[in-house]
Amino acid sequence: MRRTRKKSISILVALTFLLSMVFVYAGPALAWTDNRVSTVPTLSDDPEIEQYLGTLTLLESDDYPQDLEGGKSFTVTFPSGVKIDDTDDPDDPNDSYTVVEYIYDYGQPDAKWQPLTKGTDWKKSGDYTLDITLPDDFGDRSRDGIRIKPVVKIDGFAGGDIEVTVDGFDSGVTSGKYVLGRVGEGDTTATVLSKPTIGETGKGGIIRITENSVNAIGDAKQEITIKLPKGFEWDTETKDPNTGKPYFAVDFMAGLSGSWQSVAQAVYVDGDYKYHVAGNGERTLTITFDPPSGRTQRGIIQITPYIVATSSADYGDVEVELSGDEVSDADLVIATYADFGVTVKADGDVEEVLAGQIDAELTKLYFKENVAGSFVPNRKIKISFPKWIKIQDVEVSGTKNINATTLKNAVKADIDGDDNEVQFVPLTSSPSGKVEFKLKFTVSIEANATGDIVAEVSGRAGVEGSAVVGKALAPVTATAGTPTQLSIGKKDQPIADITITEAKDGALMEGDLIVSLPDNIKFSGTPTVEVTAGNVELDEEGIDTANNELTIPIKSESTKPSTIKITGIKVDLDRTVPSGEVKASIKGEALVENYGDDPGQFDTSTVVKVAVANVVGPGEEKAKAVLTIGSTTMTVNGQEVAMDVAPYIDAATGRTYVPVRYVAQALGVAPENIFYDAGVVTLLKDVRAVQMTIGSKALLING
Repeated sequence: MRRTRKKSISILVALTFLLSMVFVYAGPALAWTDNRVSTVPTLSDDPEIEQYLGTLTLLESDDYPQDLEGGKSFTVTFPSGVKIDDTDDPDDPNDSYTVVEYIYDYGQPDAKWQPLTKGTDWKKSGDYTLDITLPDDFGDRSRDGIRIKPVVKIDGFAGGDIEVTVDGFDSGVTSGKYVLGRVGEGDTTATVLSKPTIGETGKGGIIRITENSVNAIGDAKQEITIKLPKGFEWDTETKDPNTGKPYFAVDFMAGLSGSWQSVAQAVYVDGDYKYHVAGNGERTLTITFDPPSGRTQRGIIQITPYIVATSSADYGDVEVELSGDEVSDADLVIATYADFGVTVKADGDVEEVLAGQIDAELTKLYFKENVAGSFVPNRKIKISFPKWIKIQDVEVSGTKNINATTLKNAVKADIDGDDNEVQFVPLTSSPSGKVEFKLKFTVSIEANATGDIVAEVSGRAGVEGSAVVGKALAPVTATAGTPTQLSIGKKDQPIADITITEAKDGALMEGDLIVSLPDNIKFSGTPTVEVTAGNVELDEEGIDTANNELTIPIKSESTKPSTIKITGIKVDLDRTVPSGEVKASIKGEALVENYGDDPGQFDTSTVVKVAVANVVGPGEEKAKAVLTIGSTTMTVNGQEVAMDVAPYIDAATGRTYVPVRYVAQALGVAPENIFYDAGVVTLLKDVRAVQMTIGSKALLING
């Protein structure tokens, strides 16, 4: 085993050594030259146009400055349909053609790029491959390099990225594939930069027309037409009062920039006609312009539209038809035409808040004009909440074209902490843009309230609507076992167990949780109180009963929804308790922080009630006892009672035998009224005496 292990280790070491040799050898090969592409232009698919691709530069690496070997060759192959143009027309000063250059000592002050001799040092092989030979004296200097400036004609190329392949052929040039350009579809691409909502007049989204390749639309005088839908007209004359310039504008940018200005109508520069806009007050707009020649960059035309809606205009999207002599046709939505009005909605998910809180934060209420001017200045908005809500404070955010501080002061001025509605004037003048703002209200919620918190918006300021901005939850739920039967004037009577469960973690705050019974029903002793789920912490030593209230101090809030169970509850009833259902009220400062007479407070102290018993009058007592064969536990009105003997069935006779003492108690006979003497059982209840004698079939009632 040891020899085998050593042999395995030896093989592993040998493999590691061989692998290290492979990586050491491969490292320099990957770093012979640093290859990069200058730009990735988008070209036209017109086969008659000579077009530049991005420049491909191949330089010796800083780490390996003498790896290019003079006299060796490499190739650059272009994809099918991208034909290399290397023809120099001496009679055409604007003729474009492919150039290959070299440089010695790149980065040195006197270093400069020089052309390689075509036909000797480089040549085109077929339509798609360049064969390039490195100068003989490459490799003797610090950093040498080759630069290729390809000019091509697109003839049959499928479109997309133009990827060339460099094959170094052990020349020191790093092989690889490089994207030098791409071919787009169509002459131009038209987009809309935004889709604003407008009223009877307004500025639409900027229309951007982009050449898909340099000189795609040519340099001849041409027209662009933009047609509006029925019911709309162009407005090229109305001016912005702040700038004095027309809202409508045409901008020529990038390769089409030059002497043009962002103004409408006819434009002349140095006496030469540049462009003209016609169609004010009409559906169809015509832009006549003369692009500059000799462009080396794609051009952009941006049109800022300003339109007017007539009485026959339809509400909804405003879609224009774009066409022209050279630009590609397009249908574009430049705006949404809407009636005056204000959108009212909740901004985000509806917040769940707990009843009994005095500082519950609701979801933001969002206001936005459909079109500028929808808010009527100097008119009030009224925001109303349910009657069980009292507004405490407001936070303002997301304001546009309205002063946040002024708005906040206007709303807060009508908040007194004791009302469920607020009225305020949002604007005293009409701004030029659409008004937006958000209001986040802090409210007090009545302890026994649950359900949606709806903000109703009305008033004379031009806004109506409603939104659900909160959902009120009871902080706890309370359940009980089967209600027991209570008799008036008796002590130590059991009532149903009570279970109190948090709606969410932290619902029970530090302070006293109180279980309160009706007057004249008092706790007889302290029941068992325990946490059966979650991690709320109780002050167990402080649990106490006083008259009709059980106090459970909450020492620390929970981080997990918790459950408290109260068992073994017994009560005393005097003779003034009326017949009927008995409910326990769940209350206390651990649940309700807004009980009182101050602003923001309510006179409701109870969160929830739960039925725990029924009081019956004399002669109305009814009992339900359940005994199980072989069990020493019976239930009386749902409460478990321990017995010292179990019911059984006599196998010989088939008769069932039950303990008389416990059956009698289940029927309401007090333990002190059950006697046994010399084989005689006596039961006393009210005005009756029942006697049974061992061995006798006779039952005596009052003798």
